Amino acid sequence: MTSNKLGIIFLHGLGDGDLSFKDTIQHEWNLAPLSVHWRFPMTPQSPVTVYGGEVAPNWFDMDTLPVRAGDKEKPSDIEKSVQRVHNEIKALEEEGVPPERIFVSGFSQGGAMSMQSGLTYPKKIGGIICLSGWLLREDTFSPTQTDVPLLWWHGTQDNVVLTNLQPRGIERLQKLGVSNITVKQSPMGHSSHPDQMSFIPKWIKEIVSRTTGGGNTGGGDL
Repeated sequence: MTSNKLGIIFLHGLGDGDLSFKDTIQHEWNLAPLSVHWRFPMTPQSPVTVYGGEVAPNWFDMDTLPVRAGDKEKPSDIEKSVQRVHNEIKALEEEGVPPERIFVSGFSQGGAMSMQSGLTYPKKIGGIICLSGWLLREDTFSPTQTDVPLLWWHGTQDNVVLTNLQPRGIERLQKLGVSNITVKQSPMGHSSHPDQMSFIPKWIKEIVSRTTGGGNTGGGDL
């Protein structure tokens, strides 16, 4: 019998310590009738260079904003955070959620981490949702999973994570063999858009239905 369980991991952005987005995402990403196991991991607080050394929740330290092509992040920070996300995926598996029904998503810094972790997990997961993020370590990144569905959504007016990082990152991923990419843009800055709230649950349900037989996902055509 096909499992009705679904795992959603959402990774917060730089400084998002209050998880104020949690209720909105759980409500707006209408995934009924699936039994969703939500996870909103919080990172430890540590000094952030771009904040003048102020302590804040972060997946890795950042020297400058806006994020531009060629910025260099600390590999040790990223590797530790990737392992944290991999542990979240493993925890969902231990709860009985099949890996092909686990989706790693995130906003901004969390979106960047969703790609780093989702494309390097030892097993193929259900999908990755990168919202206003960017490809980290683009010169050295080596994905172990190249056929994981990736939804990458960016704002055309983003002045925090510059919009040109999306096509640049997609080109790099495609050269590395990652081809199952859905590219979306909306007229917004570094924020969310109503279209995301309607499209994302349909995208998830379609993948679940296609890859696992789906059962009653309530999904429709995208």
